[in-house]
Amino acid sequence: RLAGVGLNSVPVWCSEYAILSTGEKFRADLARRLENNAVIDEFSSVVDRNVAKAASCALRRYVDKHNVRGMVLASCHEDILSWLQPDWYFTTVDGLLHDGRLLRRPEIAIRIYPCKRSVWGLFKKHHYLSEDLSNSCYSYLATVSLGEEKEVVVGFVSCLPQPSGNMKRGWREHRTVVLPDYQGMGIGPRISDAVAQMMVDSGRRYYSRTGHPRFGAYRDRPNSGWRPTVQNLSTRPKNQIRSKGKADPNGMGDQRVCFSHEYVG
Repeated sequence: RLAGVGLNSVPVWCSEYAILSTGEKFRADLARRLENNAVIDEFSSVVDRNVAKAASCALRRYVDKHNVRGMVLASCHEDILSWLQPDWYFTTVDGLLHDGRLLRRPEIAIRIYPCKRSVWGLFKKHHYLSEDLSNSCYSYLATVSLGEEKEVVVGFVSCLPQPSGNMKRGWREHRTVVLPDYQGMGIGPRISDAVAQMMVDSGRRYYSRTGHPRFGAYRDRPNSGWRPTVQNLSTRPKNQIRSKGKADPNGMGDQRVCFSHEYVG
Protein backbone atom coordinates (compact mmCIF):
# COMPACT_ATOMS: atom_id res chain seq x y z
CA ARG A 1 0.00 0.00 0.00
CA LEU A 2 2.83 2.41 0.76
CA ALA A 3 4.30 1.75 -2.67
CA GLY A 4 0.80 2.14 -4.07
CA VAL A 5 0.82 5.83 -3.16
CA GLY A 6 4.43 6.42 -4.22
CA LEU A 7 5.99 6.20 -0.75
CA ASN A 8 8.92 4.05 -1.86
CA SER A 9 11.63 5.11 0.59
CA VAL A 10 12.69 2.25 2.87
CA PRO A 11 14.05 4.59 5.59
CA VAL A 12 10.60 6.23 5.68
CA TRP A 13 8.88 2.83 5.89
CA CYS A 14 10.90 2.11 9.02
CA SER A 15 10.38 5.53 10.64
CA GLU A 16 7.90 6.65 13.28
CA TYR A 17 4.88 8.47 11.91
CA ALA A 18 5.51 11.53 14.12
CA ILE A 19 8.81 12.41 12.40
CA LEU A 20 7.52 12.18 8.82
CA SER A 21 7.26 15.28 6.64
CA THR A 22 3.87 16.67 5.62
CA GLY A 23 4.09 14.98 2.22
CA GLU A 24 5.13 11.64 3.74
CA LYS A 25 2.29 11.78 6.28
CA PHE A 26 -0.17 12.53 3.45
CA ARG A 27 0.97 9.45 1.57
CA ALA A 28 1.00 7.23 4.67
CA ASP A 29 -2.54 8.33 5.59
CA LEU A 30 -3.68 7.70 2.03
CA ALA A 31 -2.14 4.21 2.04
CA ARG A 32 -4.18 3.26 5.10
CA ARG A 33 -7.41 4.14 3.31
CA LEU A 34 -6.93 2.27 0.03
CA GLU A 35 -10.01 0.08 -0.06
CA ASN A 36 -13.36 -0.24 -1.80
CA ASN A 37 -15.88 2.57 -1.19
CA ALA A 38 -13.37 4.80 0.60
CA VAL A 39 -14.30 8.49 0.77
CA ILE A 40 -11.24 10.76 1.06
CA ASP A 41 -11.75 14.47 1.69
CA GLU A 42 -9.17 17.25 1.14
CA PHE A 43 -7.22 15.00 -1.21
CA SER A 44 -3.76 16.54 -1.83
CA SER A 45 -4.79 19.91 -0.36
CA VAL A 46 -1.89 20.24 2.09
CA VAL A 47 1.05 19.02 0.00
CA ASP A 48 3.41 20.32 -2.65
CA ARG A 49 1.88 20.01 -6.10
CA ASN A 50 4.62 17.67 -7.34
CA VAL A 51 3.84 15.32 -4.44
CA ALA A 52 0.14 15.57 -5.32
CA LYS A 53 0.77 14.64 -8.95
CA ALA A 54 3.11 11.75 -8.11
CA ALA A 55 0.72 10.34 -5.50
CA SER A 56 -2.20 10.65 -7.92
CA CYS A 57 -0.29 8.81 -10.63
CA ALA A 58 0.66 6.01 -8.21
CA LEU A 59 -2.89 5.80 -6.81
CA ARG A 60 -4.39 5.32 -10.28
CA ARG A 61 -2.03 2.39 -10.95
CA TYR A 62 -2.86 0.84 -7.55
CA VAL A 63 -6.62 1.12 -8.11
CA ASP A 64 -6.34 -0.54 -11.53
CA LYS A 65 -3.99 -3.29 -10.36
CA HIS A 66 -6.07 -4.24 -7.30
CA ASN A 67 -9.49 -3.59 -8.86
CA VAL A 68 -10.51 -1.08 -6.18
CA ARG A 69 -14.12 0.04 -6.63
CA GLY A 70 -16.26 2.94 -5.48
CA MET A 71 -13.48 5.24 -4.23
CA VAL A 72 -14.48 8.91 -4.03
CA LEU A 73 -11.96 11.76 -3.68
CA ALA A 74 -12.77 15.39 -2.91
CA SER A 75 -10.23 18.10 -3.71
CA CYS A 76 -10.08 21.82 -4.36
CA HIS A 77 -7.25 21.33 -6.92
CA GLU A 78 -7.79 20.56 -10.60
CA ASP A 79 -4.10 20.07 -11.47
CA ILE A 80 -4.30 16.43 -10.33
CA LEU A 81 -7.08 15.43 -12.73
CA SER A 82 -4.89 14.40 -15.66
CA TRP A 83 -2.55 12.49 -13.32
CA LEU A 84 -5.33 10.76 -11.38
CA GLN A 85 -7.47 10.05 -14.44
CA PRO A 86 -10.67 9.37 -12.45
CA ASP A 87 -13.45 7.45 -14.16
CA TRP A 88 -15.75 10.42 -13.52
CA TYR A 89 -15.32 13.85 -12.01
CA PHE A 90 -17.75 16.54 -10.93
CA THR A 91 -16.77 20.20 -10.65
CA THR A 92 -18.70 23.01 -8.99
CA VAL A 93 -17.55 25.39 -11.74
CA ASP A 94 -20.11 24.09 -14.24
CA GLY A 95 -22.07 21.66 -12.06
CA LEU A 96 -21.59 18.85 -14.58
CA LEU A 97 -20.35 15.26 -14.38
CA HIS A 98 -17.41 14.67 -16.76
CA ASP A 99 -15.93 11.49 -18.20
CA GLY A 100 -12.41 11.36 -16.74
CA ARG A 101 -11.43 8.49 -19.02
CA LEU A 102 -11.01 11.06 -21.80
CA LEU A 103 -8.19 12.79 -19.91
CA ARG A 104 -4.64 12.23 -21.13
CA ARG A 105 -1.78 12.07 -18.66
CA PRO A 106 0.96 14.66 -19.34
CA GLU A 107 4.18 13.37 -20.82
CA ILE A 108 7.02 12.71 -18.39
CA ALA A 109 10.16 13.64 -20.32
CA ILE A 110 13.28 12.23 -18.67
CA ARG A 111 16.81 13.38 -19.50
CA ILE A 112 20.07 11.93 -18.20
CA TYR A 113 23.41 13.77 -18.02
CA PRO A 114 26.89 12.68 -16.91
CA CYS A 115 27.73 14.53 -13.70
CA LYS A 116 30.34 14.94 -10.99
CA ARG A 117 30.36 12.79 -7.85
CA SER A 118 29.66 15.89 -5.75
CA VAL A 119 26.03 15.84 -6.99
CA TRP A 120 25.51 12.79 -4.75
CA GLY A 121 25.21 15.18 -1.81
CA LEU A 122 21.68 16.05 -2.97
CA PHE A 123 20.57 12.41 -2.87
CA LYS A 124 22.59 10.45 -0.33
CA LYS A 125 20.22 10.77 2.62
CA HIS A 126 17.45 9.26 0.49
CA HIS A 127 19.30 6.06 -0.40
CA TYR A 128 17.69 3.06 1.28
CA LEU A 129 20.91 1.75 2.87
CA SER A 130 24.20 3.58 2.48
CA GLU A 131 25.24 7.21 2.00
CA ASP A 132 28.68 6.15 0.75
CA LEU A 133 29.73 6.59 -2.89
CA SER A 134 32.71 4.88 -4.51
CA ASN A 135 35.52 7.10 -5.76
CA SER A 136 35.70 5.10 -9.00
CA CYS A 137 32.04 5.28 -9.99
CA TYR A 138 30.56 6.90 -13.10
CA SER A 139 27.68 9.21 -12.13
CA TYR A 140 24.58 10.44 -13.95
CA LEU A 141 21.98 13.10 -13.10
CA ALA A 142 18.33 12.67 -14.13
CA THR A 143 15.85 15.47 -14.77
CA VAL A 144 12.18 15.47 -15.75
CA SER A 145 9.77 17.84 -17.41
CA LEU A 146 6.14 17.21 -16.50
CA GLY A 147 3.98 18.32 -19.38
CA GLU A 148 4.69 21.99 -20.06
CA GLU A 149 6.69 22.49 -16.87
CA LYS A 150 10.39 23.32 -16.80
CA GLU A 151 13.12 20.73 -16.36
CA VAL A 152 13.88 19.84 -12.72
CA VAL A 153 16.44 17.57 -11.05
CA VAL A 154 14.88 14.35 -9.73
CA GLY A 155 17.31 11.42 -9.73
CA PHE A 156 20.84 10.03 -9.57
CA VAL A 157 22.40 6.83 -10.95
CA SER A 158 25.97 5.60 -10.61
CA CYS A 159 27.76 2.46 -11.78
CA LEU A 160 31.10 0.73 -11.29
CA PRO A 161 33.38 -1.50 -13.36
CA GLN A 162 33.59 -5.03 -12.00
CA PRO A 163 37.02 -6.19 -10.79
CA SER A 164 38.95 -7.40 -13.85
CA GLY A 165 39.33 -10.89 -12.40
CA ASN A 166 35.56 -11.37 -12.18
CA MET A 167 34.43 -10.62 -15.73
CA LYS A 168 35.83 -8.79 -18.73
CA ARG A 169 33.89 -5.60 -19.48
CA GLY A 170 31.50 -6.29 -16.62
CA TRP A 171 29.84 -3.35 -14.83
CA ARG A 172 27.36 -3.12 -11.98
CA GLU A 173 24.86 -0.60 -10.69
CA HIS A 174 26.14 1.24 -7.63
CA ARG A 175 23.46 3.73 -6.50
CA THR A 176 20.03 4.75 -7.81
CA VAL A 177 17.91 7.35 -6.01
CA VAL A 178 14.82 9.40 -6.90
CA LEU A 179 13.92 12.38 -4.73
CA PRO A 180 10.86 11.65 -2.52
CA ASP A 181 8.57 14.25 -4.12
CA TYR A 182 8.80 12.44 -7.47
CA GLN A 183 8.48 8.84 -6.29
CA GLY A 184 5.45 7.00 -7.62
CA MET A 185 5.77 8.04 -11.27
CA GLY A 186 7.96 5.10 -12.31
CA ILE A 187 11.04 7.28 -12.75
CA GLY A 188 13.45 5.09 -10.74
CA PRO A 189 13.21 1.96 -12.93
CA ARG A 190 13.34 4.11 -16.09
CA ILE A 191 16.57 5.90 -15.25
CA SER A 192 18.14 2.67 -13.99
CA ASP A 193 17.19 0.92 -17.23
CA ALA A 194 18.43 3.83 -19.34
CA VAL A 195 21.93 3.75 -17.84
CA ALA A 196 21.94 -0.05 -18.13
CA GLN A 197 21.02 0.22 -21.80
CA MET A 198 23.86 2.68 -22.40
CA MET A 199 26.28 0.19 -20.87
CA VAL A 200 24.98 -2.71 -22.97
CA ASP A 201 25.00 -0.61 -26.15
CA SER A 202 28.70 0.13 -25.55
CA GLY A 203 29.53 -3.59 -25.42
CA ARG A 204 29.53 -4.05 -21.65
CA ARG A 205 27.67 -6.55 -19.48
CA TYR A 206 25.67 -4.87 -16.74
CA TYR A 207 24.54 -6.27 -13.38
CA SER A 208 22.64 -5.05 -10.36
CA ARG A 209 22.22 -6.38 -6.84
CA THR A 210 19.64 -4.79 -4.55
CA GLY A 211 17.77 -5.42 -1.34
CA HIS A 212 15.00 -2.96 -2.21
CA PRO A 213 11.83 -5.07 -2.56
CA ARG A 214 10.15 -2.78 -5.09
CA PHE A 215 13.15 -2.63 -7.43
CA GLY A 216 13.71 -6.37 -7.14
CA ALA A 217 10.08 -7.22 -7.84
CA TYR A 218 10.08 -4.99 -10.92
CA ARG A 219 13.11 -6.77 -12.35
CA ASP A 220 11.67 -10.21 -11.62
CA ARG A 221 8.75 -9.50 -13.95
CA PRO A 222 8.78 -11.02 -17.45
CA ASN A 223 9.88 -8.60 -20.17
CA SER A 224 11.42 -6.16 -17.68
CA GLY A 225 14.71 -6.25 -19.58
CA TRP A 226 16.47 -7.90 -16.63
CA ARG A 227 17.45 -11.57 -16.31
CA PRO A 228 17.84 -13.19 -12.87
CA THR A 229 21.32 -14.48 -12.06
CA VAL A 230 22.03 -17.62 -10.06
CA GLN A 231 22.35 -15.40 -6.97
CA ASN A 232 18.86 -13.92 -7.29
CA LEU A 233 16.75 -14.19 -4.10
CA SER A 234 19.76 -15.42 -2.13
CA THR A 235 20.25 -14.37 1.49
CA ARG A 236 23.00 -12.01 2.53
CA PRO A 237 24.45 -11.98 6.06
CA LYS A 238 23.96 -8.82 8.09
CA ASN A 239 27.72 -8.30 8.41
CA GLN A 240 27.90 -7.83 4.60
CA ILE A 241 25.25 -5.09 4.53
CA ARG A 242 26.80 -1.63 4.61
CA SER A 243 23.70 0.12 5.88
CA LYS A 244 25.43 2.80 7.98
CA GLY A 245 22.78 2.52 10.66
CA LYS A 246 19.75 2.66 8.38
CA ALA A 247 16.96 0.17 8.92
CA ASP A 248 16.97 -3.13 7.05
CA PRO A 249 14.49 -2.97 4.13
CA ASN A 250 13.08 -6.47 4.36
CA GLY A 251 13.74 -8.03 7.72
CA MET A 252 15.53 -7.42 10.99
CA GLY A 253 17.02 -10.92 11.31
CA ASP A 254 20.58 -12.08 10.72
CA GLN A 255 20.08 -12.30 6.97
CA ARG A 256 18.05 -10.58 4.28
CA VAL A 257 17.00 -11.48 0.75
CA CYS A 258 18.85 -9.84 -2.12
CA PHE A 259 17.82 -9.58 -5.78
CA SER A 260 20.47 -10.10 -8.44
CA HIS A 261 19.97 -9.49 -12.19
CA GLU A 262 21.80 -8.91 -15.44
CA TYR A 263 20.39 -6.34 -17.85
CA VAL A 264 19.73 -7.79 -21.30
CA GLY A 265 17.82 -4.87 -22.82
